[in-house]
Amino acid sequence: MIHVLDALVAKPGRLDELRDLLLRGYLPGAQARGMRLLSQWIAPSVGSGAQSGEWILLWGIADIAAWWSMRAQASLDPQVESVWREADACLERRTRRMLAPGGDEPGEPRARTRLGPETWWGQRATALVSLRPGSGDAAVARLEAVAKALPRCVPGCRRSELGRNLPGTVNGGDYTLDLLFEDADRAMHWLDAEWSDPTARADWDAAVATVDAVHYAPLEGGLDAPRIASPIKRTLFLRVEPLAPADRVLRFERELAAMPDHIPAIRNWHFARAAGPAGSQGGEAAAQRAEGERRRAPARQGGEAAAQRAAGERSHSGHWTHVWAQEFDKLDGLQIDYMVHPYHWATVDRWFDPESSERVVATELAHVFCRMPGSVLAWT
Repeated sequence: MIHVLDALVAKPGRLDELRDLLLRGYLPGAQARGMRLLSQWIAPSVGSGAQSGEWILLWGIADIAAWWSMRAQASLDPQVESVWREADACLERRTRRMLAPGGDEPGEPRARTRLGPETWWGQRATALVSLRPGSGDAAVARLEAVAKALPRCVPGCRRSELGRNLPGTVNGGDYTLDLLFEDADRAMHWLDAEWSDPTARADWDAAVATVDAVHYAPLEGGLDAPRIASPIKRTLFLRVEPLAPADRVLRFERELAAMPDHIPAIRNWHFARAAGPAGSQGGEAAAQRAEGERRRAPARQGGEAAAQRAAGERSHSGHWTHVWAQEFDKLDGLQIDYMVHPYHWATVDRWFDPESSERVVATELAHVFCRMPGSVLAWT
């Protein structure tokens, strides 16, 4: 069993109000998500006539699968954040600690070799690509061929690799496309640039509905297995809340980047702050591009329809602040070793948890994973 320990210190005179709020507005939902209230204690404030003090609650969750199920449900339920915002008005402070069963956490973590920003040449772009509904096998095959040919079509593009996202991907579309560019300007504008092959561009637009892309240069990472064969490549796009305290964000970044020290299944990895969106498709820019193509070639079939489709679609590009990517030998490395490790759910996850007072990451994120032919992170 996993235990969760909440320590809530009430403002003077607000303890009864706090208890009523959480027992009435929080407990039923928590129980429905799989949290069982095992014990609770009150430690009254010494020398205070008003109802005040520390309220300590101990919760039990059956196992790690139940834990992640609970977390997923809490992230999707706006009532969870709402009730904690209301509770915070009654509180001086609060903490939540995740307690792993004794012996689950291995001994001292093994420090992995860290590589700095000078390791990676050029500027990277990672794009989450969604197909148009109803795209047939022929359109998909053309898209895959175009993606591999982007270095000869797109100015400044030196390498490209495309992977079909696997079941379990969240907010990531159908494909992960990784690109390497000469510089940040080329990486930023690759999707809006003039491609040297109009047929490739037409095939791309015929198959692709939206692109959610950022460009960046890794700040640090590790390459324990640069020649890894057919790795599982996992990418996380996340957004740090704009009002999050800077010192807290730095602590979050350090703990996130330390995950490979605790989880040996991570073979290669890099961490980056997103420099900005890397082109856009499916929003205003796509509509403008389609309109320009229609005007240049008014007889070409599909120009007006493409503009109408693009005008009705939206891209998430531009709001991500960080990119966290890893490569694994096999899928179990991600779905078991990475997901069940106590350092992940008991330490790092508090920065993401909407119930944590330390959260800095917005609940919306993109978590994608696919199999690549070889290491993408080892492009240096």
